[in-house]
Formats: sequence, C-alpha cells, structure tokens
Amino acid sequence: MIFLGQQFGNYHVERELDHGGFGTVYLARHTLLTDRLVAIKVLHDVHLQTPAERDAFLQEAWFLDQLKHPYILPLLDVGIHEGTFPYLMMEYAASGSLRKRLNSQSSHLLPFDESLTILLQIGQALQYAHQQTPAIIHRDLKPDNILFNQRGEALLADFGIATVLSTASIRYTNPVGTVAYMAPEQFLGQVSRECDQYALGCVAYELLTGQRPFTAPNFIAMGVKHANEEPIPPRQCNPNLPAHVEDAVLKALAKQREDRHADVAAFLAVLQRPLVSHINLHSRTEFSRDQLRSHLLSLLSLRIASLKASSYQVPEELDPKAVWARIQRHDVPSTWHVFQTTSAGAGCMGAIIGGFVPFALACLVVQLIFGSLSSDSIPSFVGIVVFSLTGIGMILGGGWGKRSASGEANKLTLMPDGFIYFSPQGVPRHIISYKAVEDIRFDSIKQSLVVTTSWSGAPKDDRKRLGGPIDIRGFNAAPRIIAQRVERAYTSFKGLPTFLPPQIPAKGLARFKARNNLP
Repeated sequence: MIFLGQQFGNYHVERELDHGGFGTVYLARHTLLTDRLVAIKVLHDVHLQTPAERDAFLQEAWFLDQLKHPYILPLLDVGIHEGTFPYLMMEYAASGSLRKRLNSQSSHLLPFDESLTILLQIGQALQYAHQQTPAIIHRDLKPDNILFNQRGEALLADFGIATVLSTASIRYTNPVGTVAYMAPEQFLGQVSRECDQYALGCVAYELLTGQRPFTAPNFIAMGVKHANEEPIPPRQCNPNLPAHVEDAVLKALAKQREDRHADVAAFLAVLQRPLVSHINLHSRTEFSRDQLRSHLLSLLSLRIASLKASSYQVPEELDPKAVWARIQRHDVPSTWHVFQTTSAGAGCMGAIIGGFVPFALACLVVQLIFGSLSSDSIPSFVGIVVFSLTGIGMILGGGWGKRSASGEANKLTLMPDGFIYFSPQGVPRHIISYKAVEDIRFDSIKQSLVVTTSWSGAPKDDRKRLGGPIDIRGFNAAPRIIAQRVERAYTSFKGLPTFLPPQIPAKGLARFKARNNLP
C-alpha cells in the first residue's frame, strides 16, 4: 500500500525515502510547524487485526522507546495507521546513510580513522541496547541502517525488527535480517547479542577492506558460506591495516558465538588497542623507514578516531541562543522541562518591599532632621514625606514585581542531552551536557546540584559555567524534584543499567497507549 499524501497524526507524507524488506520509509512534514521533518517507517506484512497483535507490537515499541543514547536515532512516536498498519516515527537524518557514503567513494574505502570512529560510535550504541533489561537485539545491522546527523556522528537506526531477550541468552525466532551480515546461527532462527556483534564485524570488514566478507547468489548459498567458509584475512585486502585490528574483526566473525568477543565493548577495546603493544621493542628486528612510518601513522589514526568518538563537544540541541529563542516564542518540545523562579505573588511582594523600605527611611530622616520642630508642624510635614516616599517605593516595587511576573526570571531548562541555567536576560550561567558529565549528585544541605565534568580542553574561565555546583532553590518546583528529574535524564542518557521488567505492567501499557493516542 502506498501512503504518499496521507496524514499520520500531525504529519503529512511528502515522498518515499527508502524501501526495504521490512518496511517503507517516508519523509513527512509537520502540518503546523512546517520546518519540522520526520521519517516514518510503515512496516510491511504486519497487519494488526486483533487486540493481542496490537498489544504485542506496542510492547515491542515500549521497549524501543527506552533507548535514549547519543548514537541511536531517536524514536519520536509509534502508531497504528487506520487501525491496521503499524508505523515508527523517527528523527530525519538528512546526511544520509553509511551505504550512501560508501557508494560515493570510488574505492568503497573510507579513511581508516573515519571508519574506526563509525565503528566505535555504533558499537557503543549496540552495547547500550544489549545492556538493557531485558536486552534489545537489533538483528539487522548493516550500512543502510547507519545514518549520520548534521554533526557527522553515526546513528544506529531501524530497530523495526529488533527482538527482546527476557532472561535467556538465546531466543528462537524467524530467520530474518540481511543475509550478507547475518551470523551463522541467525540463519537457523537463533538470536543473541553475539548476532549483533557478528553483524558489526561484517560492517567493520567492509569498511576496512572495501568488500563484504562473503558474496553468494541466494539465501541458502550465503548461509552455507557464513557457516563454513573463512573470510579472506582483511590485511590481504588492505595491507595497511594493523594486525590487532585484523585479529579483532576475525574474532567477531567466528563461526561459533562462544568464540567471539565477550561482548561488543570487548570488541571495541581490542580495536583501540595501542599498536606499540604489538611491537617487541627489545627484539633485534630492523624495520624499514616505510614500515615504521606505516606503524606510526596507524597509531596516530587510532588515537584520532578514539578522540573523535569520545571527545566532548556541546551538542547542537544545547545551543543557548537556540534554546532561549524557543523558550521566548513558547516553542518548547514535550521532552523539555522549564522551571523558573517567578511566583504569582511577585508583584505584591515587590510592592510591599519597595514601599516598606522608603517608609522606614522617611521615619528615620524626620526623627533626625526635624526633631526640633514644634509638635504642631511636624505631623503634617511628616505625613506628606512618608506618603510621597511610600508611593514612589510601591510604584518601583510593583514595577519590579510586574517585570518578574512577566517572565524576567531565572530559568532552568532540562533537556534529554543536558540542561541550561539562564539568567533573566537569557545569559547562560551554566551549560551542562550529560556527555561531559562524570557525576551528578544532590546536596540536600545547600539545596544544589554538584556536577563533576571532564573538561580537559575547556578554557579555564569557562569551567565554572560548564560545571557546578548549581543552586536550584527558588524555582517553581522543589529542589529535590528538580534533582530527581536531572538524575533520571542523566541515567537514561549515559545508558546506565535500568531494571525494567520483562513485560510491561498493565498500567504502564495503558499510559503508553494514552500518551500516543493508540487504540
């Protein structure tokens, strides 16, 4: 079925972006916020006719909704179009896919440091998904499902056929995936974390050699090759590869899943292993100048790639000017929480304070200066002075209160990637990105957030603005409530283990349906 021109919620489908074995991806534009684009994937051959089928799809979608990671393409919404066709709504990655990038290269070979950066970023995303409770297995990792955002970062996309492991390390299901990147056991319907590691190994092989590990004309022939044939050693295709990189890739491509790396994190660790450890500095072997130059360049490329994958840069979503502008025009996404120090009685309080101070001063001045006047003349004069000063004070105080109530207040804006503390004039006092945060804790005595960041490259004058402690008193929410929101967002962003039940509680599923307007 073709969905061009149809409406999915507030989004109007404009054109088809891609078509695969499991669904068609469309570009859609928001009908009111016309600059907002999303990608909508409508799943093929999945027609949800019964309540049980719909609940099963929503349960899978609920688990996918928990995946919040900087290198995973965000899932924005899910739904069932016309009560039958399930769809996933995702962020639109305008920079295209890794497949498109490889096809644009005449040799289908990217620079080594760029390839390693992509593998590290996607590997981190996979490891995060595998660490969920229950674990989420992608099942269809390939260059087509690796997209790039505007900052050039790799994003793992298309969890449309992902499966969930509740307790066992293996799950039996239909043998689905893309045959060039499927593990031998996946052809038999076995799904595990090691299947994703094998697929990442296939992607690594293709990135580092310019060709796939195996090619065959059909599903059965490809399965036989994956199960029985050894791939050509990567260094025979690309002699410039370090030996330990070849070893890491071949181990990830082991035929038996127990012979692969312990997990994806272990695979990434071996990929980043310094080359120096593989050179016996005490041997009498003489290296030619070209060999030494090749080793040093490879080591430098590894270091650059590692830094690119882990170094901190303020995300575009935390740009203070853009965030402040959205707050001013009241265009705040549902994932943000904006707290401010304004209270409803600010105008009244300002008037009282502004009036009481000049009244007290007037009494003091009259007592000191006019103490020698007669008792008949003092009261009328004092009354005029006190009335005038009090009136001026109330006007000034009321004006201050009015300005405060109208929005000139400190604002604390919490977002999925971090938070910004603004002054009333929109000046960012603190810019905290969870990517740079090493630890966040709540100081209950000082009612403040103590933030520890890794800012080795930051200018010294900026480190206070980019860290803590941060006083969170006086906002329109209790400090402990604000701290809990920050802690939950930080834990989700960092991918720290979350202990979710293997099944969605009935209330949780009901809330999930209501929030997404689903039947």
